[in-house]
Amino acid sequence: MEGKQQAKCEICQFEDNDEVVYGEWMVSRQLHVHYYCLLLSTNLPQRGSDSSGILGFLMRDIREEAAAARKRKCYYCQQMSASIQCHGCRVFFHLKCGLNNQCAFEFTGMYHSYCDSCVPMDDYKREVLANPPQQRLCDICLVPILVFKMFQITYGDCCRRGFAHKSCMRRYALTSGYYLRCIWCRSKSFRDSIRLQSVFVPDRDALWEKQRNAYRELHDRNLRCGESNCLCPNGRFYNKSSWVILSCKLCGCMGAHTKCLAGTMRMSKGTQPTEFKCSTCLELERNIAERPARSSNASITGAEGNVNSSFYVKKIGPEIPALPDTQAPIFSDDDDYDTSSNSSNITVIASQLQTKATSETPPPNIEPSIIEILDSPQSQSPIVSPDLPVLATNFLDSPQSEIEVNSPDSPQPQSAVNTPVSPEPELKEDPNTLLVLKRYFRFAEEPFFYLVIYEFEQGTCVGKCTGSCVLRFNDDDPRIQDKSQKALQRVKITPDDVWCRDKDTGIFGQIDRFHQMLKSKPERN
Repeated sequence: MEGKQQAKCEICQFEDNDEVVYGEWMVSRQLHVHYYCLLLSTNLPQRGSDSSGILGFLMRDIREEAAAARKRKCYYCQQMSASIQCHGCRVFFHLKCGLNNQCAFEFTGMYHSYCDSCVPMDDYKREVLANPPQQRLCDICLVPILVFKMFQITYGDCCRRGFAHKSCMRRYALTSGYYLRCIWCRSKSFRDSIRLQSVFVPDRDALWEKQRNAYRELHDRNLRCGESNCLCPNGRFYNKSSWVILSCKLCGCMGAHTKCLAGTMRMSKGTQPTEFKCSTCLELERNIAERPARSSNASITGAEGNVNSSFYVKKIGPEIPALPDTQAPIFSDDDDYDTSSNSSNITVIASQLQTKATSETPPPNIEPSIIEILDSPQSQSPIVSPDLPVLATNFLDSPQSEIEVNSPDSPQPQSAVNTPVSPEPELKEDPNTLLVLKRYFRFAEEPFFYLVIYEFEQGTCVGKCTGSCVLRFNDDDPRIQDKSQKALQRVKITPDDVWCRDKDTGIFGQIDRFHQMLKSKPERN
């Protein structure tokens, strides 16, 4: 049985769905497209808001650009459906071909692109290429930068203190969003300058803000009486017998003794409050009540498919000729595109009103606007999960072929009756492919298992140790159900398992220092 065929991007006609390299895989009204193909297509305008079409790109414009791209030939692969034009020499190429041929992309303004011959160069870039640094580590993944080319590295133009792999910086930018800062000097201008180095920075909240138990420490309360005049003889932290501390019913952070509250609230003798609000929450409530009412317009995120509105950014250009005064509304012809559905997609372009013969005053000047109207929903297309590229290759360079190990529970092959079976030669396992374990640990009330391993320059246990890496797994992950040393050394890890890294080399660092000490001692005659 053949697997389900992967959908192709409507613009570039490629099936690749790597989120870091090609952007989010957008699906709307049975139209599949890479988000970076939308942004970088030179002749594709963004004429709507974030809730129109696909993040401002109208369906009609996308289909027109896709049809026009099918008539253009790629400069590199000589295939059709090229939509990105070099800002220098004006040749067209695919996004995938541009990434494979050292092209440059600007993810800001008009989203200009450059072929490998027209990549903008300044004095600092020429100096780096002429005299590349030796044995420099990526300051994000701590893996050596082997090839020092501009299409593979990024740097902070604000301080120029270090370098990082472009793939690592792309992941860091997608994760950080609004909170992206220079990793070397913490400059906020880095967020704008890194967009000129083929790195997309989304205008959204950081992903770590949405992680599970991200603010677990905020739920740990150490109640104390916050009243200015605490009456408890045993102190503000005493919370026993008749001196009970009530927590604020809104924030839960502040507290007060019931007897202290009774005196402050001027309650009758013998009565005590059962709940209270701290002064901070009361002031906040008053401010909210004084604010004018505001209508909440919920953004559409995936109602017609898989469109993540958190990736929305504003694109400037290309320039579109002005609409004539007699321009009639334009209706997109969806019947040719989707014959399996009875719904239609209407794009209405409002032009200036015509002066009626009976009117005595000229009509007001109305700026042309574009509204996307969807008259009936369609079934949502399947969402494709992107396969992320390898972030740190130093411990993932094991051979593709894995050694098969027969467990007692696994079914054994049955041979014919009275047929002798010759023993198969035992395969020897390369010890350099095993993980070098440091330790493992867990935290109480956390559904995670942490494994610490050592990392090396050449990706195996051969070479100098560069530090340690902490891997995090879910408790139900089948890879770590067997927690013996032999099983943990053979765990197949992915970039998503990496939790953090540090430069602690442990016993390997002590061995290196011992060797250096022996070499530094003078030889005795």
